[in-house]
Amino acid sequence: PIQAMNPVLGSLCMFLLITFCTCSAVITTTPLNFAVGALYGIIPGAVLMDLACVVGSVINFLVGRYLARDWARRKLQESPTLSALEKALNKRAFFMLSLARLSPVFPFAMLGYALGASSVELSL
Repeated sequence: PIQAMNPVLGSLCMFLLITFCTCSAVITTTPLNFAVGALYGIIPGAVLMDLACVVGSVINFLVGRYLARDWARRKLQESPTLSALEKALNKRAFFMLSLARLSPVFPFAMLGYALGASSVELSL
């Protein structure tokens, strides 16, 4: 079990698992949210979860921007919801991006790919 591992190695394994699941369009991270909180505690678990999800989201964005742009562009145009989001992003990017990330309507991984295909820039 992860608890029996070296704490650094266990955390790294969990980080990579969360990042992989965040990048996947079919594997949800919801069960991992609870597992990480139970294994590491609320605050350390939330930090680990947030960092891994940010890394996974950036990977999705970069894949959508550079590796799968044509596919992501088609998905963006086929989906009325994602098309509306892109139009709104052109007007109020930060506000709309924050709302989209919090909304259960947009699948997390697909949103990253769609944002990569949009005109949104990657910045801190």
